[in-house]
Amino acid sequence: MEKIRLVYLSLIFLLLFLVAYLIYTSLYISGQKAKTGMNVETVKLDGMYIVKFDIFNNEDHRVNYIIHVQVGEDHFRDSVSIKGDYLYTYRHNVYPKNRTRVDMNITIYKEGESEPWEQTSLSLVFQ
Repeated sequence: MEKIRLVYLSLIFLLLFLVAYLIYTSLYISGQKAKTGMNVETVKLDGMYIVKFDIFNNEDHRVNYIIHVQVGEDHFRDSVSIKGDYLYTYRHNVYPKNRTRVDMNITIYKEGESEPWEQTSLSLVFQ
């Protein structure tokens, strides 16, 4: 009888541990979802580059984003409004314009905020 009780208590303890682990990992994953971490992809096609990256609005309401792109001396500004929990893929084409190499800076702001929400830089080489 004592062995059955010990096995029963061990199973309860294991089940409680499993539930606690699942709660912890779900909170950890939702916390990771809030991090931005810009993943920029570049595709070279016919002598030009297509630069794309995702903006994920992890809030429960619509958010307006302002995207500043600097390619060499050229400046571009776009804005997008993204519904809550939606993903938007931004694409920008970069042409050589008699350049062999160009630096590109991407800065994203949430509307009304002065600090960048996300930013990154990359160099593109044309051959």
